[in-house]
Amino acid sequence: MNRGKYRAIFIMALLSLYVSNLSALTTLDECEKLNTYFGDKVPAIESKISHYKKKLKSNANDKNIHFALGILYSALANQNEGNFDISNTAREHLETFLNNGNASYHLANGYYAMAWALMARDHKSVVKKIGYTQKAIKLFDQTVNDSKGKKDYWYIRFLRGNTYINLPEDIFHKFEVAKEDFKYVEIYTYSENPGKDLFALPGYMITVFYNRGEIEKSNGNIDKAIEYWKKSVKLYGHLQSDAIAATKAQKRLDVFSD
Repeated sequence: MNRGKYRAIFIMALLSLYVSNLSALTTLDECEKLNTYFGDKVPAIESKISHYKKKLKSNANDKNIHFALGILYSALANQNEGNFDISNTAREHLETFLNNGNASYHLANGYYAMAWALMARDHKSVVKKIGYTQKAIKLFDQTVNDSKGKKDYWYIRFLRGNTYINLPEDIFHKFEVAKEDFKYVEIYTYSENPGKDLFALPGYMITVFYNRGEIEKSNGNIDKAIEYWKKSVKLYGHLQSDAIAATKAQKRLDVFSD
């Protein structure tokens, strides 16, 4: 067999593998792991979105792809404040997933609530902002209540805390709820990682430590806040994930540290 035929067979094999990967059904476990993209850079998120859009085009019946895209568009919206189209696209994909026999899937409902909050942040109409935020609050509180005792309970509280800590306190009065959510997540994480040092903790703790620092600052405990911000920056230095929270923590340290 000549070199040209070998090359043709090799290319066909690669194409077959590519098509096979695209046509493989998307699992819920695969979707759940996409939360790591919230700490990733925009090009990486956009590349993953492109991957799942190709999968959806080749298999429109794979409804779990909408869950994957809902998470990824939420991650992209998180870094594109003011772009309503992106946050609305996240909501649309999550809604499609939930409306296809997954209405009781707690984690998807948590992301769905967050998508409404992102839409509220990005919409130009004050009336819409208030209405969307109220919708997000209702969905989040119901989902947290429904998921208590379930495996995703801690993460749904993490999502709610990240959302509520950024709401205008003079209008929605949710800062205390956010404080309790982050306290819960911190206690849960250390209970799951007994005796382990800082660098053994998962990447989402970079965000938790930053926000715990914000909470301590609001209470006037600057020394304690600095401790949390330092943990956020140190953990980022080890894991190199969630640069957004770590950058914010470093900016706080630049202002408040000696």
